[in-house]
Amino acid sequence: MITGAVTLSKYRRWLVALCAGSGLALGAMDTGVNVALPAITEDFGTDMQTIQWIIVSHVAARAGLSVSAGSSGDLFGLKRVFLVGAALNTIALLAVGLTPDLYAIFGLRVLQGIGTGILLAASPAVAAQVYPPHQRGGVMGIAFSSQALGLLAATLGAAVLVEFLGWRWIFLARVPISAGVFLLGWVLLQRDNRLPQGKSLDVMGALALSGSLVALVIGLHVGGREGWGNLLPITMLVLAPALLVLLWHVERTASWPAMDMALLKIRAFVGPCAAVMLGWTGVFVIWFIFPFYITDILDRGAPTLGVMLGTLAAGMSTAALMGGWAADRVQPRHVATTGLGVLAVGLASMAFLDQHSEIWVVAVRILVTGFGLGLTMATIYALTLDGVPGARAATASGALGVAESMGRVISVAVFGSLFAIRMGHHELGLGILPGVDELDPEAFVAASREVFLIAAGLAAAGMVVLAGMLTIGRQDAVQQVRKGRR
Repeated sequence: MITGAVTLSKYRRWLVALCAGSGLALGAMDTGVNVALPAITEDFGTDMQTIQWIIVSHVAARAGLSVSAGSSGDLFGLKRVFLVGAALNTIALLAVGLTPDLYAIFGLRVLQGIGTGILLAASPAVAAQVYPPHQRGGVMGIAFSSQALGLLAATLGAAVLVEFLGWRWIFLARVPISAGVFLLGWVLLQRDNRLPQGKSLDVMGALALSGSLVALVIGLHVGGREGWGNLLPITMLVLAPALLVLLWHVERTASWPAMDMALLKIRAFVGPCAAVMLGWTGVFVIWFIFPFYITDILDRGAPTLGVMLGTLAAGMSTAALMGGWAADRVQPRHVATTGLGVLAVGLASMAFLDQHSEIWVVAVRILVTGFGLGLTMATIYALTLDGVPGARAATASGALGVAESMGRVISVAVFGSLFAIRMGHHELGLGILPGVDELDPEAFVAASREVFLIAAGLAAAGMVVLAGMLTIGRQDAVQQVRKGRR
């Protein structure tokens, strides 16, 4: 675990926490790209299946590089890696905003995904290393509150930028923000002048790990959208485990493994990663089903949808601060499991919205959901970074980022298909013939209820897994102490 903290003044520590939070916020702002997809599709005269690669390429690169980026940060120093991530992100944002070729944009989104993955892996570790263990909950709260504010800014600002300035400004408007994050890191972060002695970057392991995660993301994305019988998703889903087998063999002899397999023996690492993936698999249903509920079932416009998603982000931001504060005063594991419980309650309450629900009822329920998510994320990072060896803090942070990304991808692939199947079933039950474009409110609400209840069950499962793993881990630690006393 990270047992100490870099000696800095209290004022400088706050600034470093701000820097780390800015890196997380910058990553969260990419959510706004989803708002621009229809405009980009129209501008290039293409179709939605093709334009989805703007999202897929970014998510795949971000997930694939997070752990390897974290491992590089642990090896070469967090400041170096943080600055590389901010620089790549800035360059890619500017280039995407100016590039006239769609396929070049796909490639640049890969570059941006690499930069984002690096920032998301390094930022929590940057904040953790300057605070002692008893204050890390608070700083994680600040960092993830900033991430939620980035999501809020993206939610409220993206529609305005697309409407009045065009879709390219979704990217160009973030260039000065990303450059500012780079400058903050350059000025505020302390450089680690120690170069690795006898250790080298595990290139083969990094390629195997990244390739496996990229293949899994692409396989799940494409399979969920275009069908599981297509050659591409089948190939990717076969390639992913094959590369994991290669990774296992490579890491046994690497001087500095890209993924330290010893982390898999630490329950304070495995439990949080599993809980994050389960929680995000459940909650991400909101991002691709809820918008249709607001616009098509309640017949509300985009401003109402923006306010609802902004309410979710506001709940996340507030709860992250509260959760971080609480984690420094009680056991973080209690706060994290409580957060997952609140998340499960919020998702279950969303299941019972219907076509007649008042908008304030919707707002309260989505606020509870956001509150649970914010409470969970801030404390789980504090819990994990305090439970792993300090030399592997960024690796662990990157792994949590991968767990989040995989939760998002699995949610879209599995719940997207499940929702379509169940809504078709309910439409047939109502006597609605297949091929009708207009959504039937009754069928939509019935299918949405089933999906949200399953999503709530996943969040509850994450709570049980986290509580169980940490309880067993705590018992193991007590037994080790007792053996040492004999």
